[in-house]
Amino acid sequence: MLVIGLILVLIALVVVGFMAFGTANLDKVEIDLGVLTANLNPLEIFGLGALCIVVLVLGLLLMFTGLRRQRRKRKELQELRQKADLAERAAPRQDARPETRPQTRPQARPEARPQARPESGAPQQSLPSDRAVRRDPGTPPDGDRIVTDRPGGPDGSR
Repeated sequence: MLVIGLILVLIALVVVGFMAFGTANLDKVEIDLGVLTANLNPLEIFGLGALCIVVLVLGLLLMFTGLRRQRRKRKELQELRQKADLAERAAPRQDARPETRPQTRPQARPEARPQARPESGAPQQSLPSDRAVRRDPGTPPDGDRIVTDRPGGPDGSR
């Protein structure tokens, strides 16, 4: 591979040398590009063409290198996912809990009283959880009057 590369470099140098000596006595060529007019000799035109080819090859090289890297990453990710699936199927889950619930009875409240549910549209009041709240049967649904089991009303006054 190294020998082939060296041969190609030598051929390129011979062609550039031939162009330099072969076009040294030629007149410049006028190139009209619309807004720009360029006067170039044939060696400069050859150099611009070679530069365009180098840029094209460099772009293709970068593009194919990126595609190869992306393909390699995608393949590696696929292999890792397959290994993870196999490992998950082979080993039982360490953090799995038994499906049965312990047979415990909930402790009854000392003074469990049913609470009336507010009617739809009535605002719900949030009260501290340490107070047992009950509603009198005659209390309007908007919560004008709340009776608690402790002395002092919901606002703490007597």
